[in-house]
Amino acid sequence: MYFSKISSINNIRDVLDDLQNFIKKNTSDEDCIFNGRLIACELITNVLLHSKCQAYLEADFIDNKLKITVERESECKFAAEFKGIPDCNSPCGRGLFIINSLCEVLERDGKKTTAILKYR
Repeated sequence: MYFSKISSINNIRDVLDDLQNFIKKNTSDEDCIFNGRLIACELITNVLLHSKCQAYLEADFIDNKLKITVERESECKFAAEFKGIPDCNSPCGRGLFIINSLCEVLERDGKKTTAILKYR
């Protein structure tokens, strides 16, 4: 299992590098490595930019599938108003649309978003 607390956009690269190393230790699937990093980056960035609070990242492999969970420290008005997964024509939330296309599961529950990557 991998866990990290991210308090600033300035240290996101280090966290993503650590996450990538964790993923590489568990799989050689280049798509999983790339997509895992992409999904974590988008979810963490959303928390840091929209809620202005710390993000908590957790990643693990369940049945050979990468599960990424990002939780924000506090409630966020923007996230509370944002329901569902947008489509490609939405004025905002296109990152979640991309994430959704890479995942077999994308769940948003309160302060937490969980993504399980598609496995070929």
